[in-house]
Amino acid sequence: MSRTVRGHVETSEGRGVGDGLHRRRHAPIAAGRAAAQGVSMSRPPDPAGPLSHDAAYKAMYRHPQAIRDLCRYLVTPHGPLGPETLAALDLSTVEKLPAEWVTADFRRRHSDQVWRIRFREAAEDAGARAWLLLLLEFQSRDDTDMALRILGYVVELYRDLEAQGVVRPGARRPPVLPVVIHNGESPWSAPMEVAELIALPEVPAQVRRDLAELQPSQRLHVVDFPRHRQDDLVPGNVVSLQMGFEHAEPSDYARLLPAVAELSDANLRRTVWEWAVRRARRDGLVLEEVDMEGTYFRSRIGENMRRATRAWFDEGRAEGVEEGLEQQRVLLGRLVARKFGAKASARVVALLAQIADPELLAEVGEGLLVCATETELVARVEAVIESKALPPGH
Repeated sequence: MSRTVRGHVETSEGRGVGDGLHRRRHAPIAAGRAAAQGVSMSRPPDPAGPLSHDAAYKAMYRHPQAIRDLCRYLVTPHGPLGPETLAALDLSTVEKLPAEWVTADFRRRHSDQVWRIRFREAAEDAGARAWLLLLLEFQSRDDTDMALRILGYVVELYRDLEAQGVVRPGARRPPVLPVVIHNGESPWSAPMEVAELIALPEVPAQVRRDLAELQPSQRLHVVDFPRHRQDDLVPGNVVSLQMGFEHAEPSDYARLLPAVAELSDANLRRTVWEWAVRRARRDGLVLEEVDMEGTYFRSRIGENMRRATRAWFDEGRAEGVEEGLEQQRVLLGRLVARKFGAKASARVVALLAQIADPELLAEVGEGLLVCATETELVARVEAVIESKALPPGH
């Protein structure tokens, strides 16, 4: 991703972190919009081209609402912050800062993103110390030296703030919260503290303790998607929603896509939807474009998933009636298990054995998308069974 080095401007201590920094306008990430008129199980080429992990995540986290969701997700049990720390931050003041600096020897250094958030009780004349700096990195795999990289970013950020006059020489710096968002296949295993990268010699214990106290220290927090993939979906939180999509199977989209509609920020909702469309295409599911306006958006998501359900069942029919019916029942059983658990699945599968009409099985699949409880789903399946008599010979 290309960047432009910005010139320094003079500011006063009282203006706070980043008030004197140039704001950069980010060109919108090109949208990957499917031109499909329906839903298909094929894998057509992406007309917008591949979207890298780094670019996709930067696009989503350019939205202040995504940063607010991230701060909320960093509260225990998911993250290192306590409720008191979250309450101390004024999330309405979230603001993006430039994330690129020039070092003293004219080398270019950059983090993925830097944001600032004001402390609620900070004094008006607190200057830079009134803010928390959130430093974000996006990773799709382990990086053994990530803690060391973060230490370097923090040092250069502090130097840049001093060079611009935001922080006076010798004054105390604002705190930094370094966060790595990791969406790799395997859990993060690299050191998260610089001290873990330092090997102390085989010397007496007291010598080791003396040396250990003098080593550099910098810790980071990893939002590790693989470790949280089984977590319950947090309604309206984009971080939780991303975790669901990153490890989704095609059957999971029935649960995840409606959650996109619950995102409160319209611009973020659009970005996440476009990202989800691309991920669905990767999984062989093509979704139609939908309008982002309120109720219509929700209804179109439902229509998309009903089309998807029909497509899955149509593909089953192509394998032969009996084999196709059995595939439909197995698929429905898996979907029920994912949504309501193994016991609910066993109960529903027993009922599905009484249905020998592909259309009726498709109705059950559509019902699964909207039923909120096991009891509601079972009642719906029983109603489908009663609605039509079984075909002759069954």
